[in-house]
Formats: sequence, structure tokens, C-alpha cells
Amino acid sequence: MKVKYSACFYCIVLLLSIASLSARGAQEDGFVPTSPVEVVVPAAGGGGSDLLATTIVDIAGQYRLAEVPLSAVHKPGGSGLAGFAYVNSRPDPDHTLMVVNTPHLLVLHDGGMNRQLVPIARLAVDPILLVVPYDSPYREFNDLRTRAGGLDLLVGTADNFDRYCVLQLNAKLAGNLRTIYYNSSSFIVTGMTHGQLDAGILNPSEAVEGIASGKLRVLAAFTPIFPSDTIPAAPTLAELGIEGLDYEISRYVMGSVAMSTGARAYWNRVFSDLVRVSEWTEGYVRAHMLSGAFLDMDETESYLVDVEFPWVREIWESGLLQ
Repeated sequence: MKVKYSACFYCIVLLLSIASLSARGAQEDGFVPTSPVEVVVPAAGGGGSDLLATTIVDIAGQYRLAEVPLSAVHKPGGSGLAGFAYVNSRPDPDHTLMVVNTPHLLVLHDGGMNRQLVPIARLAVDPILLVVPYDSPYREFNDLRTRAGGLDLLVGTADNFDRYCVLQLNAKLAGNLRTIYYNSSSFIVTGMTHGQLDAGILNPSEAVEGIASGKLRVLAAFTPIFPSDTIPAAPTLAELGIEGLDYEISRYVMGSVAMSTGARAYWNRVFSDLVRVSEWTEGYVRAHMLSGAFLDMDETESYLVDVEFPWVREIWESGLLQ
């Protein structure tokens, strides 16, 4: 599919490039935070973004990585829009950070300054899982293929990217995978355990408690996961013969478009230090079955422009999410 990019999309790319070039020239600007810093979570508590933000807050405080305390602030709504608008309305942008993941990038599709942020770092990569209740009649993925009378499932999703994953999987299975939106992955887990949902799209950190307690079962992973004591090995869709659905979630930290270049360079250094401590590598990445895939602010900008934004535009121009 040949993708045509809108003028707004190129403005976003230009904004990222200018911010990156400016930050490279501001490594010694001398910015030091002087008041408490908010780490904005564009979702309700209990999901992967909440876990990332609280982990950042805890590790930064434990190791005194910043001169001031950090605290998590939740701003759910609009698949990230409420968080984007909040961050860009703060009177002191140098003291406001936001955790952003791949699905949140979908709100950039039609631009607007309140939807724009500048990257500071990519911290990790999260696999995506197709999960069912433990007592589901679908004991393994191939049961979906052999369902008598046709496949008809109600699947819980927490954002448009989850929905896109389900739509693409449905096209491969030629079934009837219907989606319903929840404001938090914790509600998807509750929906499955209370008989309201047939399946859900989750990442490992969101599914681990339900799996460990014997309430949920993983049928497949969109990309490889590392099995642990709490989450057993799960086949990837590619291993099951379904190609082209190797989706995963990158987890970023970003700042307001008004963040100073000195502040952006400062926070880049803070996160460069944060990802090196064992509480991060073992207590967060390994414990929750992520991949440690740190990119600094320049590398993050390149990854967004070269990898993330092209498929974001493909999703919107496909019309599947309209």
C-alpha cells in the first residue's frame, strides 16, 4: 500500500527534527528542576502505562536521579487526547513528563498543537497477547480455527491500536471478532473473569495477575515473549502460520512542545541512568516480560519517523478506525 502523507504529518516530523537538533546543541544548558515533577499517565490506573509511570517514580526517588520528587498523575480519556492536552497546557512544561505508548501515536493523525509532544526516550518494548478466560472453550489458538458454526467472539480492547490488531486478526481467521472499548485494561480483565467478554488484548504486565491466579489463559502472542514462572510460553501468530501481524508496543517518555531544550537534554540523561539499574532491568523489564530497548532522544526521533508514523498513517488511511 502506498501511503500519502498529509501536510500536518510532515509538520509533526519537522517539529520532532527541529526539537532534536536544538536539544543536541543544549547538552550543557544547565537546566536543573526546581519543583516537583508530574509524570502524566494518559489512562486510568491499573494498566501498562500506570505501571511504567509508577516504576519511573519509584526508581527515580530511590536513586535520587532527579533533584526533585516525581509523582504520577492520571489523565484518562480519548485514547491519550486528554493527557496530550493536559501536558501542553501546563504552565511549566519543563516539570511535566508523559508516558506514551505506540497506541497513543494514533491521535497524531490529524494534528493540532494540543496533540503534539517531543520525544525524550524510548524505554522498553511490550509484546501483545490474545487472552481468554481460563474456562473458555478455546483451550488453544487452533480451536478458534475449527469452531463449529463459525467463530464469533467479543474481544475487549483498550485503544484503537488494540482494535486494529483484532481487525487484522479477524481478516486472517475469516471469523466474527467483535471489539468493545474499555478505558483501562483492568476492566478488560474484569470483563473476562465475569463472563462479559470472550477474549481480550493485553500485554504481559496486564495479564500476569489473572494468569497466575488461574483466571486467564494466553492463546497467542503477536511477537515473541519470554516465558516466566507466572506466564508460560505462548506461540506467536507467525509460528501458528499467520504472517504479517508482528505488532508490539513501544513505551516512551515525552514532553510538551514547549519544553526547553535544556530540560529535554536533562531528562534524557536521567532516563539513560534509570534504565541501567537492576530495579529497572530485573524488577520491571524482566519481571513483566518486556524487552529492554532503550533509545535516546535522537534515536527515538528517528524510530518514530522511520517506523511508527508510517504505519500510523496506514491505519488511518485504511479507514478501519473511522
